[in-house]
Amino acid sequence: PSADDFRALLAADSERFVEVLEEALGPVAGGLEVADLPEPVGETARRYLLEPVRLETAAAELGVASEALRLKIENDPRLAQLGMRVLLREGGTVRRAAWESPAEFPLMRQVARSLGFDNR
Repeated sequence: PSADDFRALLAADSERFVEVLEEALGPVAGGLEVADLPEPVGETARRYLLEPVRLETAAAELGVASEALRLKIENDPRLAQLGMRVLLREGGTVRRAAWESPAEFPLMRQVARSLGFDNR
């Protein structure tokens, strides 16, 4: 499209985005202007990427109960070797980057394999 048409499309898209935000967040915005709130998708993604992984988070992402993961970590030397015992400490976490490393065998995959979720 021409530059003017493209600007018009962007403006229409922005208006629609704010309308949808108002529909979704209006009831919980506490009277604030929805357009003035942080954009929720980016904010959620930032929190997800920046917050470390706790035992409860790891368990939820693996689809197991926290207590089951705790017991597995306590009793599996391989998980101790991977550094997962840190999750058993008060406030213990692992970095999200380590949990989801782009390496061939990220920590999450290795833990899943120890739980019997990987057929290789």
